[in-house]
Amino acid sequence: MVDHLGNLRRDRALLAALAGSDLTRPVDACPGWSLHDLLAHLATVHRFAVAMMATPPEAELSRPTVRAPEGESIWEFLDLGLDGLIADVGLRNLDDACLSFVGPVTVGWWLRRQSLETTVHRWDAELAAGRQPSLIDAATAIDGIDEWLDLLPRRGFAPPETLRGTLHLHATDDDGEWFIEITNPVTWRRGHEKGDVAVRGSCEQLYLACWGRVAPASLEVIGGDGLFTAFLDSIGAPPR
Repeated sequence: MVDHLGNLRRDRALLAALAGSDLTRPVDACPGWSLHDLLAHLATVHRFAVAMMATPPEAELSRPTVRAPEGESIWEFLDLGLDGLIADVGLRNLDDACLSFVGPVTVGWWLRRQSLETTVHRWDAELAAGRQPSLIDAATAIDGIDEWLDLLPRRGFAPPETLRGTLHLHATDDDGEWFIEITNPVTWRRGHEKGDVAVRGSCEQLYLACWGRVAPASLEVIGGDGLFTAFLDSIGAPPR
């Protein structure tokens, strides 16, 4: 079982350790963004999550209006937002219903979403700062792939009619396996099944590839990499 709260605390410390890095450095996975832009996004999203956890599921969705500060103050702003998120989750029942950008969810849904989003963006931030990104453990990466697949239809993704087929993702360092049917909507299940294309790599590399952080070509692809690449391309720019 993934310790999402523990992961948030770990990533908070890893992000804090980057303080003093050049905030103008580009973020490879988010074209047009600087490290400051990335941190501002993350800090704003943490505050949005806290607001959503306190919002009844039947309420109307409102977008965040908080503006992140410029310059070095972004580090403190990020720390305070993460501290607030961690504290707020600790005071709530994870089964309580609340609102989200995909409709009614639970507080536990938000904890998982923010933990996984923070992990991916922490990876982005370390890379942008010129550091070797800290490892994403297998259990977190497996959970992250599950969540990524669950979110695709909920975010309104529908592959083009010309793109159909099946993918088998196979983790080489754990027992994570996924069978994905590229239909409308995309369906998937865990387990070992032969697909049109098999994609093999570590749990971390598979997870990062799903979110557009590493190229499909860096993985072992059996059956030609065209289907997997086309599937990822059809999803569009990696969600921020």
